[in-house]
Amino acid sequence: LNGPLLIKIDVEGHERAVLRGASEILSFLKPLIVFESIELEGLAQSGAREAKAILENAGYDLFLIHENVLSPRTSRDLQEKCVSDFLAVPSDHRSALQHLEHEIRELSDAERIAIIFEEAKVSIGTHQRNAAMVILRWAKERPHLIEHLRDSIKSLLNVDALSELHWKLAEILPFTDRTSRLYSTSVRIVHGQASCKTIGATICVETPSQPWSYAVELPLQARRLPEYHGLKIEIYTRVHHNPVCFGILNPEGTEFVLEIEVAENMEAERVEIVIPANTPIGSLMVRTSASGSSAVDFEIRSCELLPCNEDVPSTFTSQ
Repeated sequence: LNGPLLIKIDVEGHERAVLRGASEILSFLKPLIVFESIELEGLAQSGAREAKAILENAGYDLFLIHENVLSPRTSRDLQEKCVSDFLAVPSDHRSALQHLEHEIRELSDAERIAIIFEEAKVSIGTHQRNAAMVILRWAKERPHLIEHLRDSIKSLLNVDALSELHWKLAEILPFTDRTSRLYSTSVRIVHGQASCKTIGATICVETPSQPWSYAVELPLQARRLPEYHGLKIEIYTRVHHNPVCFGILNPEGTEFVLEIEVAENMEAERVEIVIPANTPIGSLMVRTSASGSSAVDFEIRSCELLPCNEDVPSTFTSQ
């Protein structure tokens, strides 16, 4: 043997340096290369892609290793999994693949979906972020796959570290899911004398009798509205006796961003909330208005981002 038949590279993100230093080996000896590729989807400068490009420029074909499958890839292709293994084979030595027991084919949609499903479950920020970014790309390039990833999207909407992506993720869910996921369906009882139950999509609240007492709170799934996008929330509410207040709290829960009082009404009343872009938001709160307990039923009918080129004025209206 004049040199190695195969080189295994596992250097935790420093593949570029190894491959640059092995330029003569790649050009003249042309061994097979097995290497680990760590790539975060959506990252503008990716060392993993540069490493793959070095191999391509040296005359190698790339294959993603997934279980017993070798999936043909290029340096520009989606990796799906944040940490993946690759096989690089010299283009003029592809006959070497005949000696392997792996299937050589594209991954099926089911296999791709399973990879992202597992990535979303891993309680490591980089893997979850990678899953979120892959899903957002698929929403444009492979929208037929999104329906199979609804549970993964819903779980990613509960990851605080991805708060800046929550609105983009929520927008690709079906409308019925989108509204429910922007708000937690589990209402937190704030005051010991408050009570709450849900009937379908309607939330029924019994507020405490003490003045200005918080009753229940629905956490928002994002902590700040994106730049140049306001948020419009449409609520239908029926107040049975004594007025109540609906308010949007900041993330720290120390002050209201917006608040409105809704008086007793005979029929369900439409309340529209418009919050300006780039506003820090934490939760939707229901509290007593002045004194005396109240009973209120409310349903969040819709919540949608409002694209705009300037800040949306803060409004809180009912009609």
